[in-house]
Amino acid sequence: QARVRQQAAVVQVGQCALGLDDLPALMDEACVVVAETLGVEYCKVLELLPDGNNLLLRAGFGWKEGLVGQEKVSAGTQSQAGYSLLSNQPVIVEDLQTETRFIGPSLLREHGVVSGMSVIIPGRDRPFGVLGAHTVKRRAFNKDDIHFLESVANVLSEAIERKKTEQALRESEE
Repeated sequence: QARVRQQAAVVQVGQCALGLDDLPALMDEACVVVAETLGVEYCKVLELLPDGNNLLLRAGFGWKEGLVGQEKVSAGTQSQAGYSLLSNQPVIVEDLQTETRFIGPSLLREHGVVSGMSVIIPGRDRPFGVLGAHTVKRRAFNKDDIHFLESVANVLSEAIERKKTEQALRESEE
C-alpha cells in the first residue's frame, strides 16, 4: 500500500510539473506531496547557490514562517544536505543526536528533527540541490522511501532543466 501511494504521488508531482509553468509553485507542491505521502512533518528543497558553499531553502513544508527563501544551510560536511552532495548518494539518518557523519544544521535542530533522508536533485552541469524529508520521531526509512524521494527529485530536475532551456530560448530570440 505504501508503494502504491508513493507511485501515485510521483504521478501527481509529474502531472503538476507538466501543467505548471511556475517552478516555485511546483517545488512547494512537491514538498507537500512528499510530506503527506511519507507522513513526515518537514520537507525541503534546497538549491545549491552559485558559490557552491551554501544551499538556500527554496521551498518547504512545515518549517517556521519566514524561513523559505531566506534560510541557508552549509553545502559542506557539516550538514546532511551537504553530506548528500559530497557523497553523491542518498543519506538516511535514523537519529540526528547520534549521527557521526555530519552535524545536524540549526534548521533541523531548531525544529526537533530526529530522523530524515535526503537525495540530490540532479542538474545538467552540476546538482541543482537537495530534496529532504524529516520527522521529529525516530524512524527507519527504507529503500522504497529513498526510491520515492529520488523519483520526485528527478521530476523536479527535469522541470528545472526544461525551464532553463525555455528561458535560454527566449533570451536567444530577443
